[in-house]
Amino acid sequence: MEKLEIKKIVEWCKGEVNRKEFLKKFINGISTDTRKIKKGEIFVALKGEKFDGHQFIKQAYEKKAAGVIISENIKIPFKNFCVIEVKDTLKALGDIAKGYRIFLNPYVIGVTGSDG
Repeated sequence: MEKLEIKKIVEWCKGEVNRKEFLKKFINGISTDTRKIKKGEIFVALKGEKFDGHQFIKQAYEKKAAGVIISENIKIPFKNFCVIEVKDTLKALGDIAKGYRIFLNPYVIGVTGSDG
């Protein structure tokens, strides 16, 4: 993933950012797993039946994530940490993927046929 301005991420997922100065900063990627997150990436706090990514925001911060995308109105005490609030983090992740694909404008090839 090439570096992306946070402004684009916020635009694609229709989120609200905690501080406007973050809109001009760049991220290195997006992660949904704090065990694999890299410095400069945005952490998306997904919710499932048996997990809640919002519980791992501190780990993302400690691993030098650029910020987090959340769906809950929770207080994040970390300074210089971008917080993007959305209604649904899973939908936001899909919207970001769609926006990024349009942004890249790649050639798309479809292969059809039958086997046997």
